[in-house]
Amino acid sequence: MGKGAKERMLQIGNQEVISILRLYAKENAVRIRKAEYFFVNRLSSRISEQSVRFLIKRLCAKISVGQNITPHMFRHSFATLLLEEDVDIRYIQLMLGHSSILTTQIYTQVTVEKQRQILTAKHPRNKLTVSFKKFLVDRLMELKYSESERLKDIYLLSFSRSHYTPIP
Repeated sequence: MGKGAKERMLQIGNQEVISILRLYAKENAVRIRKAEYFFVNRLSSRISEQSVRFLIKRLCAKISVGQNITPHMFRHSFATLLLEEDVDIRYIQLMLGHSSILTTQIYTQVTVEKQRQILTAKHPRNKLTVSFKKFLVDRLMELKYSESERLKDIYLLSFSRSHYTPIP
């Protein structure tokens, strides 16, 4: 059972993960049969949410992570990364077990922030050379129109060399 006491089935396509899970299943076969859950503790009971939190906390301390990591952060990262890879939100909804698409859409807010960060850091306009910008300004200065129109066009041209359509 997962979050909200909902059972989820998820495909695993990574062969390394499958190998690790098979090894875990082999080494814990008796406890898994007894508990009737795949992830079990040393007492052959299902592993509790608290145990997962403690395990993550212990592993983070072991590798000196200076931040409190929670199981929900893994869900959140999983959903956000899938969205950033253009996975359809309905598939993400299914994988997370959300009854409502509105719950899943919360994760789209993060990707909007990520898009802002990407555009701020990686926009092609930021890579324009001074000589190209000067070329644009010089060409626009030759034209006969108002200063505000010229400034607007300089700004618009600086966004893209190849896709420029003046706004009326």
